[in-house]
Amino acid sequence: MPSLQINSRINKIYSMPSAIKYSDAEDSYVYYVNNLYYGALHYDSYRKYYYRLVKRPAKVEYTKNDLKTGVAVEQQWSVIIADENFNKIGETDLPKDVWGGLVLVSKEGLVLQKSIDNEDFMTFSIFELMRNNE
Repeated sequence: MPSLQINSRINKIYSMPSAIKYSDAEDSYVYYVNNLYYGALHYDSYRKYYYRLVKRPAKVEYTKNDLKTGVAVEQQWSVIIADENFNKIGETDLPKDVWGGLVLVSKEGLVLQKSIDNEDFMTFSIFELMRNNE
């Protein structure tokens, strides 16, 4: 079972400017790809932690032309771990085949959807929280 190593990194959150938010869908998507995205909080009642997925900006500036021509975008997801008082205790990168679109918390660990290769099937990975002894 994969493990989540705890370390600390991202500390700032920026909101989407209204001029982009209310323009066309292509502008909104390009903004989304080129900026940090923070998902919802997920409470782990088994371990008394909160998890929040973060999608990092594209490694290379993504443009409207890239979108129109179907250029694939590579983005890294990570998970922020906080204690029951919302104190950030760590963050770790997720494997490249994990997508942050569907998140569940179970007794076994944090359940994350893998990238979609076939629209007829959904596959998941279960991650167990472990402390990094650095």
